[in-house]
Amino acid sequence: RPVIFCTWEWIYTWWECFGKDYRLLVLFVYNQTEIVGILPLVLHKTVKNNWLGVRVLSFCGSAELYPDHLDLICSDSESEPCMDAIFDFLLSEYKDWDILCLNSLAEGANLISWLNRKKLSFGFETRQSAVAPFIPISGSFEEYITRIFNGKERYNIRKKQKRLYEQYGVRYASYDPSQDYEALECLFDLHERRAISKKIVSTFRGQDLLGFHQRLLQKINKDDGAWLRSLRNEKEVIAVFYGFAIGKRLLYYQMGFDPAWEHNSPGMVLFYEVINEAFSKGYLEFDFLEGDEEFKYRWTKQQRILLTANIYNKTIRGILSRNVYRLRAFVKRIIKKAG
Repeated sequence: RPVIFCTWEWIYTWWECFGKDYRLLVLFVYNQTEIVGILPLVLHKTVKNNWLGVRVLSFCGSAELYPDHLDLICSDSESEPCMDAIFDFLLSEYKDWDILCLNSLAEGANLISWLNRKKLSFGFETRQSAVAPFIPISGSFEEYITRIFNGKERYNIRKKQKRLYEQYGVRYASYDPSQDYEALECLFDLHERRAISKKIVSTFRGQDLLGFHQRLLQKINKDDGAWLRSLRNEKEVIAVFYGFAIGKRLLYYQMGFDPAWEHNSPGMVLFYEVINEAFSKGYLEFDFLEGDEEFKYRWTKQQRILLTANIYNKTIRGILSRNVYRLRAFVKRIIKKAG
């Protein structure tokens, strides 16, 4: 499944904004003169609470941007020889690492399949790290709504939609590309206001992150790229949806809405409109991406598993790190059984 997080636009923009803290290690696999695989990695210059001085390799952007559904970039038919070549290189030529930490791998990722098939000369651990709910799109939107909501629930959603539209003059609208900066600033502001009202600390905040998304939208294809949709009236924007369309899939990335309007359920009405539009445009899937938030399961009961793989080099710090990981896992199991 293609995702925005493995594109050149996403990774290069991340490097422009956050690369000062890393050493780039993008691995290219060739079949003669043709590139058949890419694994975009970075080496962390510093790692918080890293008392061992462990050298950690990870996906580009995984620490700051929380991407998911990640994998080796290649065709399925080339995945095994690509992975063989990459680990031959990492074990024999490039040895300046102790842990390869690959977060939020897609369920069924080629990386996971390869690790499970091979009898490796180094240690690795895999674990479920998150879930990603999604809506498979088929048939009409009306059929989907009837299937997922009962009659009373459908009535309540449409009642809230009608009240917003008729009583408050709200309308559903897309942003013109020339309004991208305005839309992003509004999204960040609304998201922050709601976080304050809920007394939570959000990771979706700050000028550095806003700057990343502003630069990203300069690079991506406007016809099949960012989705910025809003609920607004003549006076104000009350909710903004931010997502990405790629490979006939719509990925939900973030939403913000004015907490002063919360009693009118603008978030639910905006999701209703966005999912309806995805159906009308012939998309194959609406993906909520990582997170088990309750609101996602109002729209679907289906989900994918996301995995984290820690691969340990045969260095002293790599071996010690694996032993520490196993000890922590053992202690957690003991505490869980005792509690």
